[in-house]
Amino acid sequence: MRAAVALFLIPTLTVSSAFAQAATDCAAPAPIPADLAGWQAEGGAVAAGEAHSAPWVTIGEVHVITLRPGDGLRWRLPPERAPRAGSFGGVLALDVREAGTYRIALADGVWIDLVGPNGLVASTGHGHGPACSGIRKMVEFRLEPGAYAVQLSGAASNRTRMLVSPR
Repeated sequence: MRAAVALFLIPTLTVSSAFAQAATDCAAPAPIPADLAGWQAEGGAVAAGEAHSAPWVTIGEVHVITLRPGDGLRWRLPPERAPRAGSFGGVLALDVREAGTYRIALADGVWIDLVGPNGLVASTGHGHGPACSGIRKMVEFRLEPGAYAVQLSGAASNRTRMLVSPR
């Protein structure tokens, strides 16, 4: 049993140390693609603990999000992946005025659930940002006009950067 656990952990540790090494090899920020141009700008918002009081985020503007301790948060719908004990999260509101594909980019490994008028919205794509860009995770959603709740959960720290942009 211990050997099986050790074999499972070795690739995980290798990937993690390779990721950490790649992050420290960056001498300067990477060029950002045009659809993520707002990533390096300043911004700010506070994630609310309840969906009905969530602050609005603006499409095309970066937001520095202060997350709250995960226990005690009130979600619009329970997160699809149960948050780890001791993690952080929050809820933000998003107003989509034009139908299309939108990308949510995050600086950290945070779980994203997008809740729309008809319930949970399935993602249509996943990826990572360009090397040395500071973008760790990107998730795409096909959206219709309307109000959405962006639920962030499972964060290791209480701050992250987020940008929602049309694809």
